[in-house]
Order: sequence, then structure tokens, then C-alpha cells
Amino acid sequence: EWPASVQQSLETFVRGGGGLVVYHAANNAFLHWKAYNDMIGLGWRTKSFGPGLAVSDDDKIVVIPVGTGLEPGHPKRLEFQIHVRDTHHPITAGMPKVWMHPSEQLTHGQHGPAEGLTILTYAHSPVSDKNEPMDWVRSYGKGRVYTTMLGHTWVGESTVNLDCVGFQTLLARGVQWAATGAVTIPIPANFPGPDAVSLRKLT
Repeated sequence: EWPASVQQSLETFVRGGGGLVVYHAANNAFLHWKAYNDMIGLGWRTKSFGPGLAVSDDDKIVVIPVGTGLEPGHPKRLEFQIHVRDTHHPITAGMPKVWMHPSEQLTHGQHGPAEGLTILTYAHSPVSDKNEPMDWVRSYGKGRVYTTMLGHTWVGESTVNLDCVGFQTLLARGVQWAATGAVTIPIPANFPGPDAVSLRKLT
């Protein structure tokens, strides 16, 4: 746990208009910090901790009641489609409705307060058989919080998912939005489509 003074500083910063980016897997952290759970909305928490969220095939939010659904987890890395649920939010505006993402963990069973969230993207989990939230935002006081479940890395594993043009663009735009409330980073011409990945090696 962070010292209480550091926790309070972050809370004050975000409430006062600051931005917070929660990059995979920072939402695993700080189980007992109430304000942090409120800021992230969903985290790697047991199903007894709080409700979960899923997305219906027609992009409606489905609440999974506390105590039900799966515990958090993920299958082995796989290639999967990212579905853009919110096509009007500054982070995702202009992105293809569906695009392919390479070799990533597809996490399911996130739980939390699950309040005040705008789900930007989702992916269909072969484990839960549900459309699991991948990226979301929320307002916290005057501040902005952006959370992504993408970006998994591990020692000895491929990081081709970090070379994904879609992921790079999504993360950069999410960081800019959290910092400023606006997005000026363009959608590149080589952004992936629904059937094939698009890679740009990080240097």
C-alpha cells in the first residue's frame, strides 16, 4: 500500500481536475483503497467484492450482480477483435468499429463499484462467453480517469501486442485525453481493420 499521505495527494489531484491513466495491470493494485476502487471502477477483484459489467451484442451495458459471474482470470494469449462501443468519445472517435489485436491476454471477471463508467471498447471472451470491457473512462470530481486492460507483458513472452498500431493509438489518445480532456492525435492510415493486425515496432 502507498502511505496515506500519497493516497490523499492522488485523490486531491484527480478530484481537482487532474488525469489518471490506469495501465494494465495497475487495476490489480490497492484492494483496500476505497477512492482508488472508485476511480478505476472495475479491477482484479473477487466476485464478492462488487458487481461486474459486460456488454451486450447491441452495445448495451449488462450489470453482473455482486457474488455472481466468474472470478477474474484470462486464457492463454490469443489474437482477438476489439469492438469500439463508444464511437463518439474523443479517445475512440474515428476508429473502425471492429479491429484486430494480436497476442494479448483477454481478461474476464473484473469487479468493483462499477459506477460512473463509460465503456469505450470490449472483446468477446472465450472463457466467460461475454463481451468483456477492455477500455473505459470515468469522471472523478473534476478529473478524468482512463483505464485499459490491454498492454500485457511478461518475461520471456512476445510483446507483439505492444507493436499493434491500434493499441499504440488507443493508449496515446487515452493518455492525452486524461491529461487535457481533448484529443488531437490522429487515427493513422495503417490502423488495423477487422481481419488483420497492423504492427509498428517500438524503438
